[in-house]
Amino acid sequence: MVIERRHSIIQTDTIFLNLTNVSVKKYRFEFTADRIYQPGLTGYLEDAYLHTRTPLNIDGVTDYDFSVANVAASYAPNRFMIVFNQSSTLPVTFTSVKAYLQNENINVDWKVDNEQNIKQYEVEKSIDGNHFTSLSVIAAAANNGHSAAYNFIDKNAVEGLNYYRIKSVDDNGKISYTNIVKVVVASIKQEIAVYPNPVIDGKINLQLNNQPDGNYGVRMFTKSGQLILEKKIPHSAGSSVTPIQLSNYIAHGIYELKVTKPDGSITSINIIYQ
Repeated sequence: MVIERRHSIIQTDTIFLNLTNVSVKKYRFEFTADRIYQPGLTGYLEDAYLHTRTPLNIDGVTDYDFSVANVAASYAPNRFMIVFNQSSTLPVTFTSVKAYLQNENINVDWKVDNEQNIKQYEVEKSIDGNHFTSLSVIAAAANNGHSAAYNFIDKNAVEGLNYYRIKSVDDNGKISYTNIVKVVVASIKQEIAVYPNPVIDGKINLQLNNQPDGNYGVRMFTKSGQLILEKKIPHSAGSSVTPIQLSNYIAHGIYELKVTKPDGSITSINIIYQ
């Protein structure tokens, strides 16, 4: 364990990360920001090897996956740093966000003030309250500096707790998040589903609702029947959501996802990858 004491974040601050003792494999950073939020403050993770700049959640958790290869720059100690900036533009204000059950679906509503230079909103969902995945991307409607209201319907509610938050992304890549809201679903029918569909960013979320304990086989085929993905997913009795990342080399189009249950029965789902 390493503890480093630093002064409070200022408008143009930089944190240099020291990358050491790594080997050739995949890694994940988890950045947790707690009580450092300031109006207009934005943070970015800069990757000198990939030459990327990734926005960080100033009031929550951000995961960043990266790989170390047999290339000196990929394991250089100064590969990563966190850079903070202060914007003079008043950020969009979320005046309300709520989620509620309606029949078998969950409605997510949110309202904003001062909507200006906003590119889009993303509806994110979690079943544990910590790890969120994107459900939908909705373009900003007004962008006139005034108020706007939005709605999204989640047709893949899970039994138990369903957590939601809204992420706003402005034209400069700045990200803001709402508070997390939750809906409790008492009981739902047995079902195997995926979301979102069409697929966003090559990530499929496999949802098992009220399914028995055991190993589930997942295979994905092209329309011509070519197998392009195969994996086993262990599942405890009840409901769960498992993310599946598609390869960047898979062409966009329509695919068939086949899920084999422990009893040998198969559920087929058409996937649109766009």
